[in-house]
Amino acid sequence: MRQPPKVDLDDIRLHLTLLLANKLVREAFHYQRAHRTTANTEDLLQHFFTGCEQQGRLESVIHLPLSPLEEAALVTYLRTSTSTSAHDYLLVYYLQRAR
Repeated sequence: MRQPPKVDLDDIRLHLTLLLANKLVREAFHYQRAHRTTANTEDLLQHFFTGCEQQGRLESVIHLPLSPLEEAALVTYLRTSTSTSAHDYLLVYYLQRAR
């Protein structure tokens, strides 16, 4: 069965949310990469990181192969998050990357 194309940003966000709700972090990560444009990059990454944090999956995110753009977005997200666990994951991320 073929799926209709997802061109609307809300459809892409919904699909990301469903993937994350089903604990498919890696699939959600690759999905947002495949549907990213210069206009929606920041929004999709923010949605992905927020969804991961809400599902308790930030640990999975820090193990993904991030591009420099994604890495900068993750660091910004973790720094500005009000969650104490986000700050812990930022420290772990820096230690893993020897930064």
